[in-house]
Amino acid sequence: AQKQAHAALFDKAKAANENVERMKKEVQQTQRTHPEVAKCNENIAVWEDKITELKLQLEEYESSVAAEKLKRD
Repeated sequence: AQKQAHAALFDKAKAANENVERMKKEVQQTQRTHPEVAKCNENIAVWEDKITELKLQLEEYESSVAAEKLKRD
């Protein structure tokens, strides 16, 4: 009886997990095909690239400041 209960619980968990995976795929498909979501994703990618670029620029400036401080000291 305990094995049957365990097997039934396992089957329910497996079915629930399959439903979650199916729903995730549906959401991803909707996000890829919906034009407003696609535009948002495009904007986010552009802004993330800009942030990366600015971080690199900031590191260069910080390096220049450190080099100047070494010359001064």
